[in-house]
Formats: sequence, structure tokens, C-alpha cells
Amino acid sequence: MTDIVREPAGSEEPAPPVPPGTEPAGPSSPPETPRTPAEPPAAHASPAVFAAAEPERRPALSLLVDVLAAPVAAFRYLSKQRHVGLALLVAVVSSLTFSAAPVAYFPLEDAAVLPVQTSWLSEAIAAVVVLLIGAGIYHVIARLLGGRNSYVFMLQALGFTTLPNVLAAPIYVLQRFVNVSSLVVLVNWAITAWTAVLGVIAIREVYGLSTGRAVVAYLIPVVVGLVLIVALMGLLFGALLLGV
Repeated sequence: MTDIVREPAGSEEPAPPVPPGTEPAGPSSPPETPRTPAEPPAAHASPAVFAAAEPERRPALSLLVDVLAAPVAAFRYLSKQRHVGLALLVAVVSSLTFSAAPVAYFPLEDAAVLPVQTSWLSEAIAAVVVLLIGAGIYHVIARLLGGRNSYVFMLQALGFTTLPNVLAAPIYVLQRFVNVSSLVVLVNWAITAWTAVLGVIAIREVYGLSTGRAVVAYLIPVVVGLVLIVALMGLLFGALLLGV
């Protein structure tokens, strides 16, 4: 019967000798994850980074189409990118649209008339002046309501809101040859409503306001203007009754 030789418990084979000049390896540890350099703060970003963040400048025709077809995206773009010259041109052309109406002269005193060329020039100048003043009024109101942006973006946005007026030109031309007065009135009301909607969207997107505050900002000058007109008419009517 063969004897089974058992080794005593706890006995281990001797470790191999360590070569001279080497350290015994310690307990294994997970490899360190390489650290990525921290991103620099936005204040120290290069000008090229800020330039890349700005929206790409769009062609004029594409922008004009989007003002009518996709106004939210168009005015959101106009809140960051400048197209002041195009906005002034749109406002002037929109004001000249009314020159296509059958009445091509403005009556003056002593049966004098104002030439068409002069009337166009006066309408263009008046359109620019009204645009500058109106943009300033809306800018102040929007800032008081918590909006944040500069005057120039409101100026160009307000100019683009007059674009629907150009669509009335064919109706005015048709009125010269055919009596379509009812159609002219209907188109005028539709364009007025369309322009008002564009105005609210422009204020909301340019200044980052809510829709409610944008409506309030748009209506304040309108209501004040109507009140002043009614008050002036009341004063004139009262003066006529008193014989002044």
C-alpha cells in the first residue's frame, strides 16, 4: 500500500529570488485616466470663437422670403445679424407702394399740386423718419419690460415688418383700371393685421420677451396714439361748437 505524503498546512513554495537593483512590485492598482486640459473660460476665448458662434450672413432674397413665410426664424436671425441697409430699403419701398394708388398728386393750397417725383422723395424721407422714431419708442418700451438688445436691431426689425405693404401694389394698380374698392379695403385690413403680427414677433425675438409682453410693448404706442387722436378731434369739435 502506497503511502501518501501530505505537506503540512500553510506551507508555500519559496518565492523566486528578486534580481538585485529592482523593487518588488506593490499591489496592483487601476491605471490612471489621462486628464484632459480644462477648457478656458469664455472671457479668454479668441475672437474667432465668437465669430464662429454668430449666424452665417444670409442672402437678401432668402431673408425677405422668410420674413413673410417663416417670421420667427427670420426675426430671431435679425436679432443677431445686421441688415440695416436692406431694412431701410424695405421701409422706403413699402411707403412708395401707396404711390401706385390712383391719386398720384397731393393737393396743396391755391390749387397747387406736388409733382410725383417730389412726393416720392417726401414719402421716402417720411418713412425713414417714422422708422427711426418708431424704433426708438419700441426700444424704450421693450427695455422697460425687461428686454435686452440694442436699438439698431429694433430699427432693422421694424423696417422688415413693413414688407407686407408691398403686396398691396398690384391691387392699387388694378384699382386704376377697375373699381375694386371693396377689395382694396379688405387687402388693407389684412395687411394691417399681418404687419401687427410681424411687429409682435419682431419685438419678442429681438428682445427675448414673452409673447404677452411683446403684445403689450407693441400696443402701447398704438393705444397712446389713438387716445391722442381722439383727444385732438374732441378739441377741434369743441372749438367748432364754441365758434372759436
